[in-house]
Amino acid sequence: MIVLDASFIAKLVLEEEGSEDAWLLTRSWILNGEILAAPDIAFS
Repeated sequence: MIVLDASFIAKLVLEEEGSEDAWLLTRSWILNGEILAAPDIAFS
């Protein structure tokens, strides 16, 4: 299980430095069957 923190989630939502890398990592994790988790507050 990979727990995403607020700064990583921000890179997925906002276009900023490191966003492309965050998307590539996320895609890789999903394709490899990793379980992704985030604190509930991340979706507020």
